[in-house]
Amino acid sequence: TANMTISFCGRSTAMLLLVVLASCTSVDRMYTDYQQGDESQYARLLDIAGRHDYPYATRRSAVRALGEIGKPEALPVLLNILHEFDRRTSLKEESLIALGRIGDPAAVTPIGHLLDRSLTEPNADLRMTAMPVLARLGGEEAAEILVNALMYYDVLMTRSEQSGYRGVFTGEEQRSEERRVGK
Repeated sequence: TANMTISFCGRSTAMLLLVVLASCTSVDRMYTDYQQGDESQYARLLDIAGRHDYPYATRRSAVRALGEIGKPEALPVLLNILHEFDRRTSLKEESLIALGRIGDPAAVTPIGHLLDRSLTEPNADLRMTAMPVLARLGGEEAAEILVNALMYYDVLMTRSEQSGYRGVFTGEEQRSEERRVGK
């Protein structure tokens, strides 16, 4: 009977796994169904994008689909994603792109706040994704944020250029890491 129990448990576990896999979230399928007229899929995509208990990649796919659809009803979910604390940035980047596709200028201020918060992060991908989105959204506030970004990057470039110096003996440009290593 022990072998039968193990065999039965193995079969029931396999069946449970099949049921779980069959009910897994297929964002691509939901998006296709939406395109074919099933409006209920839009609410499901919104739900998936906004929930932290879904896998990161699934949420990112849902955000991408919401951007493709382009309805302004997705704005609150997408803006909330910008405020999430997570070191990974691809979900926020996908959210920015979706916000640009939707085209609602109400997203400008939250994108500006995101840029302010991201200044301390070494990864510039998020900031670089935000720039064309702000340009696409347009308006005075977006223009001001973009001008401020250009001035900020100008300051960074100036500092970077000033970190080098000319050698006393050769007169050649020396990079700061050469100076530290003693080359």
